[in-house]
Amino acid sequence: MRSEQKPLFGKKILITRSKQQAASFSNKVQELGGIPIQIPLISIQQPSTIRPVTQAISKLDTFHWIIFTSTNGVKFFLNALKEESIDTAILKNNRIAVVGRKTLEVLEDAGIKVDLVPTEFVAEALIDELKQQMKEGEAVLLPRGNLARDVLPNELRKLGASVTDIVVYETVLYDGHKQELYELIKNKQIDVVTFTSSSTVHHFVQLLEGTDWRNYIDSIILAAIGPITAETLEHYHLIPTVTAEQYTINGLLHSIVEIIAKGDSDYE
Repeated sequence: MRSEQKPLFGKKILITRSKQQAASFSNKVQELGGIPIQIPLISIQQPSTIRPVTQAISKLDTFHWIIFTSTNGVKFFLNALKEESIDTAILKNNRIAVVGRKTLEVLEDAGIKVDLVPTEFVAEALIDELKQQMKEGEAVLLPRGNLARDVLPNELRKLGASVTDIVVYETVLYDGHKQELYELIKNKQIDVVTFTSSSTVHHFVQLLEGTDWRNYIDSIILAAIGPITAETLEHYHLIPTVTAEQYTINGLLHSIVEIIAKGDSDYE
């Protein structure tokens, strides 16, 4: 297929996720003919204190369930095991539940068997399925980020679970590109802004505080990876142009392609 025939030909797609995760997203955009613009709004790092993590790892045999809600949660948790010289085989005695296909893939790549994956990639769907499998009083370990929502631990406790919620990674605001981001928006050099988590939305708005960026945002497609991220946009009075039906990067790109194709057809 010639470049000009690709569905995102010439479209400038802003990628706001962390630098560590932006490369594969950019490659997918390029494959579809788009022009990726990387401005990481967040940075992912080890937590400021690791004591709760090491304490939880030292008693993994006491947890009936370990629940992972992101690929970062998996990667930082497995790294913590490695730092403590603990083989992942120890997890064979725990039941593992995940949110998200990519989270599942990272675990499977590490040779870890997953027992439960909800059909919808949000915490609420996981809770619905756990109701059928979890027994009252069971102990649950949640290795998550510092900005994770409270929905999952709160609902687990309502089911009678004993929940240990540990921060295995921190998401922090990366503010090195404020002026560049503002200029891109003001000068209409972006066609699509992609939001892959609520934290990218929070940090997008925080970074642009003090500027008149809202005067220029109406012509830009705002693309959310899922309903939670879309709700966060709406919290800031930003209307998501498109919300992915499949809450993955591929699902997000598919939805962007569809909305752009529809827009182009309107002018034919």
